[in-house]
Amino acid sequence: MRWFLLRAILFLVTMSAAAEDGFIRMEPDLHSSFTPEPGATEAGLWQVMNEAEESIKHSPSRIVDPELEQYMQVVLCRLAQDYCQDLRVYVIRKPYFNASMAPNGMMQVWSGLLLRVGNEAQLASVLGHELGHYLKRHGLKGFEDLKMKSNILTFITLGLGFAVATGNLNTNVGQTASDLSQLTMIASMFSYSRSQESEADKFGMQLIADAKYHVDEPAAIWTHLIAEEDLGKQGKHSDSLFFSTHPSPKSRIQDLNTYAAQLRPGENDPATGSEAFYRVLWPHLDMLIRDEINLNQPARTEYILMQLQQAGIAPDLMHYYLGELYRIRDNPGDRLLALDHYERSLGHEDAKPEVHRQMGILYLKEKNRESAQRSFARYLELMPDANDIEMIKYYMTL
Repeated sequence: MRWFLLRAILFLVTMSAAAEDGFIRMEPDLHSSFTPEPGATEAGLWQVMNEAEESIKHSPSRIVDPELEQYMQVVLCRLAQDYCQDLRVYVIRKPYFNASMAPNGMMQVWSGLLLRVGNEAQLASVLGHELGHYLKRHGLKGFEDLKMKSNILTFITLGLGFAVATGNLNTNVGQTASDLSQLTMIASMFSYSRSQESEADKFGMQLIADAKYHVDEPAAIWTHLIAEEDLGKQGKHSDSLFFSTHPSPKSRIQDLNTYAAQLRPGENDPATGSEAFYRVLWPHLDMLIRDEINLNQPARTEYILMQLQQAGIAPDLMHYYLGELYRIRDNPGDRLLALDHYERSLGHEDAKPEVHRQMGILYLKEKNRESAQRSFARYLELMPDANDIEMIKYYMTL
């Protein structure tokens, strides 16, 4: 009996020391190539999500780019290893920071997330977190809890079932509110507890460390998100979708930093993959920034553009859109700020011809007709087939 107690005490002491000084690895709750038993609750859930996935595949909000999708799948598979064949990832054109994963292996990543993660390692950090939910079967557990608390049939019929039954999440990408609500229904179908979020954080850290990604990047993402959220709260906008479903961001940063210290490699410091990330993102960068500006959240957008500018990403594009941000906001002094950024954009070889048009409009507002004429003339010279040529010619008569 004494020997048993001694062994128990030694075990507890060992576990306590490991928890304090070392990372205790986690194990998945399902095996690769898993499929649920026919007739089980999980089988019904999979059927619903498989039908929802078909709708997502054909949604006009899906960004169909084979290179981007292949890149996302490669990153996901680098994290998932043996589970790779069970997973699919879709990029959705929604300018918010959000990602989700369904129990059937379907992941959706929203375009606003791609604008906010600064490299492949940060992208992998978010995907790893969602994989943590999947591997610990949190979606099923949340679904079963929902089934106990309410009539799940009514939920599906009134909510997700509507999107599935129509066979189309939306028929017009411009109908943002309707399409977003339906995609959000799928993304938010499985609510996670605080302990499940923490578990997914830890499992995600384990996955990115195993995949040889830089382990400091998850905390870096949360630091930037908190800064952006604090700026957003100064205005009329409330918490983002991601923050509304994820608790205690500052405490999570502390936990992530603790895990990073435990998992950090020795002499070989993994790269972040910034070059590869922006190579595949480049064709969509202009669209992503335009979508962000159209949200009319200038404080948040300014922060994002400044982060990209400091990272040296597409300086001509960042200056142009900072000019657009200040032109649209039009606070006292913003016109001069906008003109300054437009000029800086023109200092780069790949500056957009539209810079001249926007400068001309601002010069008109400032009653600087001569400068407006020069800017409009340069725009027409660069864009002789512009669809707004008649409007510009009219401006030049004012």
